[in-house]
Amino acid sequence: MLELRDRMRARHEALKAKFKRLDVRRRSGYTVETWEFYPDDILVVKTMFLIPDKATPFVTPVTVCMAMNEASVKGLAGEEDPYGVKCTPLALNAVRRGEIAVALALPGCANGAPDDLNAADSRKRYIAYLQGTDWTDAKLIELEKRMCQDFLKGRTDFKR
Repeated sequence: MLELRDRMRARHEALKAKFKRLDVRRRSGYTVETWEFYPDDILVVKTMFLIPDKATPFVTPVTVCMAMNEASVKGLAGEEDPYGVKCTPLALNAVRRGEIAVALALPGCANGAPDDLNAADSRKRYIAYLQGTDWTDAKLIELEKRMCQDFLKGRTDFKR
């Protein structure tokens, strides 16, 4: 068991730095940073960080919001959902309370889907991928949350 834990920790450490910023936009009272990161060689996770203007690194609480099925991180962030799916803007509500909000999606779901696939076909591809690995949705969600926590811990300021 210890060997597996060590391998997972080593894998997590190797993946930690694979964040890529896609966009930064100012909103009234907060900044939206769009990123993607790579929990595996094949998977990409799109995420949005909503950072209140008065956020202080290591002090401001962080809320993680998970988009499931057809909901998207854009919908969670209160942005226009590219799929027209209505969902509760949990990340937007959190940033309005003064918290840093992280909107995450599973790869292959909604805006984690490749552009040429609809959400349902993308979800089928994602499930087929999981079946060929030792990953489960729960493991991947936990890894995504941990990677985002580590990423935020490594930031000493919030670039706008």
